Order: sequence, then structure tokens, then C-alpha cells
Amino acid sequence: MRIRCMIFEPSDSVRERIIQILSADAYANVYVVNEFHVAARVIQSQHPNLLFVRHSSDDATFDRIHGLISRIKQRTVLIPIVENPSAEQLKHLANLKGVNDVLTAMADNARLHAAIKKANETLSGASDKISHYRGFVGFVGVTPSLRERKILTTANLGIIHNRSPRLAIDYWRNNPSSQLIAVALNVSETFSSRPDEVIEYWESYELMPWEIAMYEAQQHYMQYWKDAINDDLLPSAIPTLLKHDANLTPIDPAEQREILMKINKMTQRGELQDTFHSMGVAFRVEGHDASARDFDRCVEKMQKKLEAVDQQHPELTRPPEETGYENFKPDKAKKSARDDSKRMAFTSRNR
Repeated sequence: MRIRCMIFEPSDSVRERIIQILSADAYANVYVVNEFHVAARVIQSQHPNLLFVRHSSDDATFDRIHGLISRIKQRTVLIPIVENPSAEQLKHLANLKGVNDVLTAMADNARLHAAIKKANETLSGASDKISHYRGFVGFVGVTPSLRERKILTTANLGIIHNRSPRLAIDYWRNNPSSQLIAVALNVSETFSSRPDEVIEYWESYELMPWEIAMYEAQQHYMQYWKDAINDDLLPSAIPTLLKHDANLTPIDPAEQREILMKINKMTQRGELQDTFHSMGVAFRVEGHDASARDFDRCVEKMQKKLEAVDQQHPELTRPPEETGYENFKPDKAKKSARDDSKRMAFTSRNR
């Protein structure tokens, strides 16, 4: 991208070092000014997209230039240069619209180069927020709050919402490319709303509905993200949040491992299918074995891991051409009047 840089800096040495670094870029035009009326004319005629401007508490020039570029609709990066910055001054400058970095007059060439590189990335859009979800968090029997939705959207994570474990499992099986990256489960949720599968007292059995859902989500997760898991970019066990009362908290890893191994052993011995049969549930679970604690931190960890996955396996974090959701049939006992084919969106929306 062509850089059009305007420099308003009284120090010859600082100005010359900025020009020297920019001269290495064949696509950079540099305009040096020393008076506000000249700077205003350059901004109006040349439309610079990168500005280095000296900021002084006893001179209003910086504020006047900032006010001028704030009215310009084009993308512009402003880098203030300060002599002896105070904490209050740095905080004020960092919160100004268009300010991408703050430099001191004593900054060395490496620091100047880093500031210019950062500005170039901003101008080229490399630092912009991506427009699609990298993965989806499955909420089963749990309705995410507005705060949780905001946290997920900020992390570029979408939401798949199912009313019961049975609906969630049906959905996961019909959508192998749903990009399920984590699951939130209600520990008091019943397995199904189907009249022929309603069980009131699960305590008498060796497993709970949310444990079955976690096990199925684990298989779904490992199948889709296997390349990223093999490269140690993602954990082998799906991140799981449990709702006991009002809050969602991550499950203890040891407890999760114990539950997954328990259900896997039941599956291998054929006990799981027998258990469902004794319950009168025409259902089976198939899969493979797998071997700071608040919602915010959990999502933050997922976001960082997905950024690494995005670098090495971008095909996993991009929307598929078809969601596979078109063939999904909702639970007949609570069939929704809404168009279920539109319940899942792979494109992020501003909220």
C-alpha cells in the first residue's frame, strides 16, 4: 500500500530518521511541514494517511491537526511524538481516535521502524477484525447471556443453540463441519423432550444427560479439529463449561477425563447400548476415547488457540460452502415455528 506521510516535527534528527526509514519503501511519499496552515493545506490536497506530529502541552498545533483529520472519512494513522511523556499524557493520547502508537523524541531506529510497520498493517487492513467466525460454541439447554454473547463475538466465536442434549447430538451428527470448538452444558437438563424418551430420575443410572452430550461433543470435536489437535494447537479434550446454578464454569480436567473414559469403557463393553435399551431410549453413542476458571478466561484461551490454528490450518476456521444444516430435523415434540435452516450463521454480524 502506498504511504503518504506528513511529518510535523521540529527536531532535525528525529525527522531525518523517520524519512530515512520511509525512504526504504518505494511506495512512500513524504511531506515535511513546520506550520499549521501548511499542514492543513497538505492534508486537504495530498490526503496523507500517516502523520507524525509533535505533541506539546503548551502548543495546540497537535490538537488542531487531530481535529482536522478526525473529520476526514479516509483511513488515517496518527503517531504523536512527545518529549517527556507523563502517564496522564500517554493515556490521553492512546484514547484519541486515529492514534495508532505514541513515540518519544528519544526513540531509536528500531522503535521507529516498529511504529511504521504497525501503521502500515493498520492502513492495509491486516489488523482489522476478521469478518467470519473461526469456531462455534455449542450451548445445550443453556441460553447465553448478552454479556456472554458479546465476549464470544469479540473473540470471533459463533453460537450453536440447542434446547436438549438429544437435539444437540442430532445436530452434531448431521453437521460434521459445524466447527464446534467448545460446549456449554446444563447439568440439570433432561436428555430429551420426546415423550417416549422422558426419564425423570437419572440418578439411578451411571451417567447423566450432560455427560452423554459432552462425550458426543468430544467425538465431534476430535473428528473436525484432528489436524490442529495433532499439531498441539488445540487440547485433545473439548473445552467444556457447566451451568450448575447461574454461572458457567469450566469443568475440572480430571473430572472430564474420568467421565470420558467411563463412557468409552461402557461403549466398548456394550453396556451403554444396554443402558439405553433398559431406559427405553432408542439411541446409541459411538466414538473414540480421549484423554482463573471463569467464562471470560475460557473464551480468551480459545481465541488465542484459534489464532494459531488459523495460521497453520486456515481451512478449518473458514466457513464451509454448505453448512449441512439443511437436512436437520428438529425434535418433533417441540418443533419450532422458526426456519431452522437459518439458525446457524457463519458470518459475523455487528452487535
